[in-house]
Amino acid sequence: MNNEEQIFINQLHIFANKEDVIIYLDLCNNILIKNNLSWESKSLKFAALEGEKLGLSLMIGNRKIIGIYREKNKLTIGLILPSEKMKIYLEHPSFIKKYDFSNQKNIENEPKFISFDFLLIQKNTTQSSFWENILKDNQECIEKELEKNYHAKSKNKQNYYFWKACAEMDYRNQLLATISIDANNIRQYEERNNEIEEDDEDYDYSFDPSKVDITTEQRSLDSLISRLKYDGIDMNPDFQRNNNLWSNENMGRLIESILLRLPLPAFYFDASDNENWLVVDGLQRLSTIQKFVVYADKEHKEHHNRLILKDLKILKDVSGDYNALSGTYKRRIAETQITVYLIKPATPIEVKYSIFHRINTGGLKLNAQEIRNSLNQKEKKGTEFLKELSKESAFKNIVRVSDKRMQDKEIILRFLAFQIMETHDYKGSLGIFLDQTLAKLNTLEQKKYDELKDKFIKALQITENIFEEKSFSTNLNEDEKSTFNRALYDVVMYYFAQIDINAKENIIQQKENIIEDFEALFNDNDFNESITSSTGSIVKVNLRFQKIYDTLKKYYPPLKLWKNDKNTQN
Repeated sequence: MNNEEQIFINQLHIFANKEDVIIYLDLCNNILIKNNLSWESKSLKFAALEGEKLGLSLMIGNRKIIGIYREKNKLTIGLILPSEKMKIYLEHPSFIKKYDFSNQKNIENEPKFISFDFLLIQKNTTQSSFWENILKDNQECIEKELEKNYHAKSKNKQNYYFWKACAEMDYRNQLLATISIDANNIRQYEERNNEIEEDDEDYDYSFDPSKVDITTEQRSLDSLISRLKYDGIDMNPDFQRNNNLWSNENMGRLIESILLRLPLPAFYFDASDNENWLVVDGLQRLSTIQKFVVYADKEHKEHHNRLILKDLKILKDVSGDYNALSGTYKRRIAETQITVYLIKPATPIEVKYSIFHRINTGGLKLNAQEIRNSLNQKEKKGTEFLKELSKESAFKNIVRVSDKRMQDKEIILRFLAFQIMETHDYKGSLGIFLDQTLAKLNTLEQKKYDELKDKFIKALQITENIFEEKSFSTNLNEDEKSTFNRALYDVVMYYFAQIDINAKENIIQQKENIIEDFEALFNDNDFNESITSSTGSIVKVNLRFQKIYDTLKKYYPPLKLWKNDKNTQN
């Protein structure tokens, strides 16, 4: 088996059973047949994704026409569909998200790439003609795209075996007979995704493109080394441990590339503070250079952590630390030319957030909370408050999320968002909502911090006393594993934080009845959908806040409902 075939087969781990594999491959093959497309068609290409997001996509030119991937515990199918029927798609319970092909928002008749919950849309097929209509709409868009005579770029890099599995039944049957595909295949993948933040992709910032202010400069590597020496680059101490993801071998390979005069990828910095640049992209490379050159100073406090070269692939005669290099090699490092992109101070904060999410490709891809932390380094009140709350024993006991990559800080910020933001501030993107929350958090007085801390601890204590180890889990069966549900956490914490301290014990004493009511709630299909599928949509957020309000109000009549009645679009 060659590497290309293995890349394709790896994608099949997104499926829980062979029937779903066949459904998707048949969908793609029907597109090939209807449109008289073959592997040799110039406009067509097949793509198998690699990395964190696994998936398979059929493309016309560089536009996806139908794709499938697993993310956030859902199998998601995306199709190119006409914009004029958008309202119908958005109102369907299986809808997840829409994507624009162009950065220009209002191009007339521009199609959209719409994603749906694959299993849910299949389930609804027997109840309506929605799925059949979707496929008809998809076909109409494909025909229009083919009329544009796109030429697929990098076609030779696409996955030939994906095409074979679609179009050649003998190969498909042989493949499915020899590989194992069942629900166990995706368990580890889903558990891994439960470990990371849920809303990293939840960004759809709108801004004036003319306000993007980025300059390009050609510099010597020595200029960056000088900044590293004299604290002119913020290496983000709050997640400093994450700049150590590269092995010594990978770091040695970078230094060897510099010594060989091979070009380096560009560096991106937020230069709002010219005295202290913030790394947008290139943290691993900078960390490597810092460890090799800066830490080589025997007086440096991190000298013991300096990088020592060994076993280089080409320069086999080079070994030891920076001090052991010849003058020629030291000069090569200093004179290496690099491209530096600087995001200038006039660039608005929402543009910076968008840039961070788009230009973030290196060895350490910052997640949403790390980006928030980075962009709030000047006003640290909010980030310091998150750090303070994360150390509370009540939080550590009940919320079982890791402090790695600031996951715990994001969970706390979610609680604070629903406490300090107005309901109409939520416009369907939890990621942007949290960005705005942290900005507001920086402006609060100490009295408000104290009040929020008391509410946070009280809500945790009530939850723990009622649900114990099943807190924030949709599974209340004692014999089964609990899984932390962020959407459920948001709502439970919001309402329990409202309970007066004098009513706290009375609520806890009714735990058996409350648990019984929650078990009934977890059998409500609409409620389950609201906390497991497309959880960021305003309709789903309103629904789960309403359902739990109705459940808890009889135990605490003063409870106030959270409802967003000013932004009603999905």
